[in-house]
Amino acid sequence: MIPFVFLYIYVFLCSLILLTKHKQKRAWFVLMSGAGMAFYLTCHSQNLGIDVWHAYLPAFRTADNLFNGGHQQTIMALEPGFVFYMSLVKTFTDNAQVYLALTGFIICIPIFSLIYNKSKDVLLSMIIYLSWYLYHFSFSGIRQAMTIGITTLAIFAIYKRQKVVFTSLILLATTIHTSALFFFLAYPLYWLRLTNRRFILILAFSFALLVVGRDFFEAATTIIFGSDSHYADVINNSNYHGGSNTVFIVYVLLLLFQYFCNFKNRSENSNRYLIFTLVLCMIQSTGSFAAYASRLGYYFIPFFLIGLPESLSQLRSPVMQRIFKVTLMVMMVSFFFLVNGSGYLEVIPFHFFWED
Repeated sequence: MIPFVFLYIYVFLCSLILLTKHKQKRAWFVLMSGAGMAFYLTCHSQNLGIDVWHAYLPAFRTADNLFNGGHQQTIMALEPGFVFYMSLVKTFTDNAQVYLALTGFIICIPIFSLIYNKSKDVLLSMIIYLSWYLYHFSFSGIRQAMTIGITTLAIFAIYKRQKVVFTSLILLATTIHTSALFFFLAYPLYWLRLTNRRFILILAFSFALLVVGRDFFEAATTIIFGSDSHYADVINNSNYHGGSNTVFIVYVLLLLFQYFCNFKNRSENSNRYLIFTLVLCMIQSTGSFAAYASRLGYYFIPFFLIGLPESLSQLRSPVMQRIFKVTLMVMMVSFFFLVNGSGYLEVIPFHFFWED
C-alpha cells in the first residue's frame, strides 16, 4: 500500500496550488495531480490486475494487426470494438506496456477533463475519483474502464443537449463493453427535474426493487442481452456479498447528505446530480444477490464525482462546508485503504513495470 500512500501525499501537496493566487491554479492542480494518477495507471506492472494478466494481455498477444485481418477476429468472446482497438495498437507496436499505457490515458483523461470543467471543488472530486472504485478498478477491468471513459465524454453531450453526439458515443462504447447500453438512461435522468414528490416516488420504487430485485433484473438482462449471456449468469449468482451491502449503506447516507444540502435551495439546477446518487443506490442494492451486477453503477460514478462537491457548495455556512469536506475526504481515503488493502483485484501489492 506504500506506493498509494505516496500518491495521496502527492495529490495533497499538489492541492497547495489551490491556495495561491495564480489565475490558472485550477488547471495546474488537475494537470499535476492527474499526471500522478496517470503515471501509476500507465506504468504499472503487467502482472498487476487479475483481468489484465488473465485476459487482456493474452488477448493483445493473440490479436493480429489491422493489415493482417486482426480486426476480423473474435478473441476470447470480446466485443468487436475492443478487438479492433487491440489490433489498431498492434499495427504500430507489439509492446504490451505501450498497449496498457495508451489504455490508461483513454481511461483517465475524460475523467480529469470532466472534473476540470464541471467540479465546484476539484480537490474533493480528485480524492473521490482516486478513492471510490473507478481508479482502482481501472488497473484490472480496463475494458469497462475504457468504456466509462467514453461515456464520460458523452456527459459533455448531455450538458449541451447534443442527442446525436450522445447516442453516437454510447453506441461506440457498446462495441467495447455491451453494458454501456445502460448509460442511455443518463440523458433523460439528467434533464428530469427532481421535485420532492418525484424523489419520494423514485425512492419508493427503489425499495420495491429490493423486494423483487432478482426477478426484475433477471428479466431485464434476459431481454437486453439474451438468456445465455454472461450478464444473465451474473444475475443468477446467488452468493451473498456483505461488502456490497456496506457500500449500499454508504450510498444511502451520501444520498441523504446531498438531499439535505439541496433542501433549502430547490432551484431547477441545484439537484441535477442527486438522481444519479439515487441510481447508484438502486444498482448497488443488487450486490446482495448478483455477483458483479453492481458494476453497472460504475458508469454513473463520474456524475457522483461532480455531484458531491455540487451539493456541498449549496451549504450556506463556510464552516459547515469545510467540516463536511474534510469528513468526506477522510471517509473516502479510509474506504480506499480498508477495501483495497487486502489485495482486491490483485492490484495490491503495487509495483511498476521496471520492477518486474
